Amino acid sequence: IWNTVEIGKLGRKASILLKSAKMDSDVVVDQLFHEGIWYDLPGKKFHGREKHGTGCVLSSGITAGLAKGLTLIDAYHSARKTLNTYLLSDSSLLGTFN
Repeated sequence: IWNTVEIGKLGRKASILLKSAKMDSDVVVDQLFHEGIWYDLPGKKFHGREKHGTGCVLSSGITAGLAKGLTLIDAYHSARKTLNTYLLSDSSLLGTFN
């Protein structure tokens, strides 16, 4: 379990993304610690659309956004849009990018 007080002591030294895992909610709320500030990043949960590789899709999307010069928060939102497309692409455990 993450101790948010200890993470807060990192100040501007690190950025950390905590993924939401609430199974019974219609909303996921990821939390991003960046430049000493906590951000709540709500999004829609797509029930019945679980997929393999969602963490990799999100993290590589964030990395690509940063490589394009986006801020970390903008890179997260861009990657989240890509992840949503992936989640909705197919009803099986494997998604596609169209």
